Amino acid sequence: MNGVSARVLEKAPPPEPIRLNDSILVSGDFDARISIKDERFGVGDIILAPSLLCRVIGFDQKLGRTEDRGIYTLSQRGDTLRFAVLRGGAYITWTDTSKLCRLQVIVPGPAARICGTTFAVAVDASGRQGVFYLVSGSVRLGTALVSPGDLFFVNAGRPPVRAPPSQAAGAIDAAHLNFHTEAVWKSRSFAGRALRNP
Repeated sequence: MNGVSARVLEKAPPPEPIRLNDSILVSGDFDARISIKDERFGVGDIILAPSLLCRVIGFDQKLGRTEDRGIYTLSQRGDTLRFAVLRGGAYITWTDTSKLCRLQVIVPGPAARICGTTFAVAVDASGRQGVFYLVSGSVRLGTALVSPGDLFFVNAGRPPVRAPPSQAAGAIDAAHLNFHTEAVWKSRSFAGRALRNP
């Protein structure tokens, strides 16, 4: 976002526990972070940022209205941890020490099975369409294998659509993505609440 800087807080809010099957609501003015360390599922950070990918350059006509708040759920099905992005954006860095791929990210359309990777997702205000952008590693999104730099459009009830490489390369506003993933969480001056799974 042009002209946006991290808000300085006098004191970082204390971590709060998150339980499975919780719904998480994050206002567009804030980012939040879930840190998970679990031998069954893996280790990683999930940054909840409602406006994370609100600027996908050149693709505005394909997306609905961006959301000014994020709605997320964290649940478990069998031996799989499921993180759903109902609205808003998220940036996920995940390490699967057991290589069993037990994190599943739910967006409109097919779910993504995550092993060890870094990626960003965003879902519009309708909750029916969004984008999936892979930073590093590899991900299986339904039947599609996603490679670093790939940008996919996801829609409820449809297979994901890969953006042509020539367009995907310049589609993501790197400065905006960096603001949420680096400036907010890797400095002492940040906006938002840190949420840690017990």
